Amino acid sequence: MIELSAKAGYQEVSIAELCAGAGVSPVTFHEQFADKEDVLLSAHRAPEVGISGQMHSAIADGEASGAPRRALGALLKTLASDPDAGRVLFIESMGAGERMLEERTRPLARFDRRAGELLQLTPRIHGRSTSARPRRLGHQGRSVCRLAATACRRA
Repeated sequence: MIELSAKAGYQEVSIAELCAGAGVSPVTFHEQFADKEDVLLSAHRAPEVGISGQMHSAIADGEASGAPRRALGALLKTLASDPDAGRVLFIESMGAGERMLEERTRPLARFDRRAGELLQLTPRIHGRSTSARPRRLGHQGRSVCRLAATACRRA
């Protein structure tokens, strides 16, 4: 799914193409998956877990004040190493159904919460106190997604 979606786009990938690429029959496909979106959900989870792990490691490696920069660096480095997976995570997942959008929202919400927690731990950034900032980033989390999507398109 990742390779096919990266080449043609999720909406253009057929179940027949998925079966041919995986070397399975349509019967086997339907025994394992309800529909094409189920395949995308499965394809989405592995890179999401990998990226989360890389970001968590980066955050743990140093002082809180540098954690957001290290986390974003880990995200971009991981996306650069596998741009097809990045495209599925940040672009193709937007064209799927409601289940995929819910799946996509969970890691973004975790990122948003964690980034807010890091900001609360950081007493000053660029000479400004973070205590007046809200705990959740919301729009900044979406900005990271736009940045990541741009990186995936350019790769």
